[in-house]
Amino acid sequence: MYDNYIFDLYGTLVDIHTDEEKDELWDKMALFYSFYGAMYDASELRSKFDKYSKKLMEVSSNADEDEIDLENVFFQLFKKKGVKLKKKAVREAARTFRLLSLEKLEVYPYVTKVLKKLKDDGKKIYLLSNAQACFTNNELVGLGLYDYFDEIYISSDMGVKKPSKDAFKEVIQENKLDKKKTVMIGNDYSTDIEGANRIGIDSIMIKTNIVNEDAKPVKCKYTIESGDIREILKLEKSS
Repeated sequence: MYDNYIFDLYGTLVDIHTDEEKDELWDKMALFYSFYGAMYDASELRSKFDKYSKKLMEVSSNADEDEIDLENVFFQLFKKKGVKLKKKAVREAARTFRLLSLEKLEVYPYVTKVLKKLKDDGKKIYLLSNAQACFTNNELVGLGLYDYFDEIYISSDMGVKKPSKDAFKEVIQENKLDKKKTVMIGNDYSTDIEGANRIGIDSIMIKTNIVNEDAKPVKCKYTIESGDIREILKLEKSS
């Protein structure tokens, strides 16, 4: 049926819940920054984080499609206090922030089984995720998913995010994919399915427990109402 499968990550392959509003996170991040001599109280740190994030987004010419890199925000928080650090330490700040914000992170049932089956059948598997590389790369390793993908594309590295045509174009052109033999699988009509439509490839909408309720449904090739990723293999067999 298809030779190339492009997957979204969060809400499609991985069940996730984060809470970046809880006071405990900001208290501990202020403590983390103090270890490097960047002295903040929790409220100031949170205020500056929001300020620098907003400032980066304001520079963007197209906020709906351009993506910022949050590592720059964590760097600016050190710089504000006159602390100069190597990139490794800045990345550690980002990872600590993510770890403290995580409430849930687990692979959906049967995901690894489906990915393995596709690989065994000679299919090419790609990841295209609206996410922050400083968070996502390590999570892919920890969840045991990293090695299943032939190539990984994360919006913070690309500078653009779904549904940008440029995001999809990068995956297709770099890997010389035949559009007619390529499909996008995701859980969001407004990003995954709309983006696939823009570039002219088929798409599969999978309705997991994480769905953007505000997104208007758009045309897709198939819809998996059950949220069971094994349905992809059935579609493959029935073609």
